[in-house]
Amino acid sequence: MGITSKKVNNASRTTKWRYARKLLSISNRSRNVIINNEPTNIISNIEPFPNIEPNEVCNTESNYSITNTVVEIPNLANVNDSHCHTVPGTNNCSQVKDNVLDIRHFDIERMKTELAEWSINCSVNNNQLSMLLNLLKKYIPQLPVDGRTILKTPRHCDGIQPVSPGLYYHFGIEECLKREIIEISGTLIHLVVGIDGLPISKSSKSQFWPILGYIKPNQSNVFMMGIYWGNEKPHDSNEFLKQFVEEANSLFLNGFEYNEKNYKVQIDCFCFDAVAKSFILKIKGHGAYSSCSKCTCQGTYRSGRVSFSVKVGNLRTHDDFVTRVDENHHLSGRTELIKLPYFDIISSVPLDYMHLILIGVKKTNGFGSS
Repeated sequence: MGITSKKVNNASRTTKWRYARKLLSISNRSRNVIINNEPTNIISNIEPFPNIEPNEVCNTESNYSITNTVVEIPNLANVNDSHCHTVPGTNNCSQVKDNVLDIRHFDIERMKTELAEWSINCSVNNNQLSMLLNLLKKYIPQLPVDGRTILKTPRHCDGIQPVSPGLYYHFGIEECLKREIIEISGTLIHLVVGIDGLPISKSSKSQFWPILGYIKPNQSNVFMMGIYWGNEKPHDSNEFLKQFVEEANSLFLNGFEYNEKNYKVQIDCFCFDAVAKSFILKIKGHGAYSSCSKCTCQGTYRSGRVSFSVKVGNLRTHDDFVTRVDENHHLSGRTELIKLPYFDIISSVPLDYMHLILIGVKKTNGFGSS
C-alpha cells in the first residue's frame, strides 16, 4: 500500500518519521539483485536518485511526489575496486574502514617533519600537538599519538651539569656554528658573545643566565651556546663559564672540520651590562670606587653616589688586569676569560651604555631625578 500525502498530513510526528525511514531504507537483497543482473555496466546504468530529506516527507509542498515506488540502489561496496584488499581464504573484499585514507602516495616522514616544524614555528605546546596527532591517526594510522615522538624529544638529557646553586647545559659552540656556517666565506670565524641574567617570572626567583652569540657581521642570527637555570645567579662565574672557555680554547687552537674545511674560532668581543660585567670579570660594581674598567680613575663621592672625573686617568691594560696591578679594582679570584690566549680583556669588553648613560648621566643631570 502506497504512502499518500493525505496519510502523511494526518499522521503523528512519530509516524511521519517512520514513513521517512521506510522511504529512504534500501534492503541489501534488492541491491544484490541489480548487481547480479547487470554486473558489467552497473555504474553507467544507475539512475540519479533525488536527495530526499526526512523533513521533506512531512512537507505537503515538497516538489517530490511520494509514492509506493521502491527505488533500487546497487551496493557499490561489492564491486571490485583497485583499492579493495582481499582477505586470505575468502573471495570477498575485506571491510576497509571508510575513515582511513589511502596513504600509498603519502610521504609519511615528510609529513612528520612538516608537523614538527609547524608546531615549533607556531609555538604549539605538546598537549595541543598530541591532540592533533590523535585526531589525524584515525585517518593516517602510521602517525604517532604523542607530540614528543614527532619532535624527537630525548627521553634523557645527559648533558645537564650541576652549577651551584642551579643547573647548566652546554649546547656547544661547534654545534651552533655548524648551523650558521653556510654564510661564512673564510675559515676564521669571528664570534661575538653576550651573557646576562633574566628572570623567568615575577612570581618566583627562578632565572636564566644564557650564553648567546652571533657570527660577525650577521648580528641578526643569534644562537644559544649554553644556559644556566637556578633560583639565584651562579655562585661562581668561573664554574659557570668553565665548559664554554674550554671549548673556545680548543676551537681557536685546533678548529673543527666541516664540509672538508677546517674552521677556527676567535671571540672578538664579550658584551655585558654593568652588573653582569662585574660578576663575570670579578671586578667591583659600577657604583664603587675604582670600578672603571678602562682607566684607573678612583672617583669621588657626591650627592649619594660615586662620580668619575671628566679627565681620563691612566689607561688599564690586559697585562695589568691579569697581574692585578690595581688591587682596588678586583674582587677575590680571577676570571676564566683570562685563559683565552688571544683575548684582550680591556679592549674587547665594551662599556655598558645603558647603566652609564641612560640611567646614569642622563637620569641624574638631564632629567633632574634624585
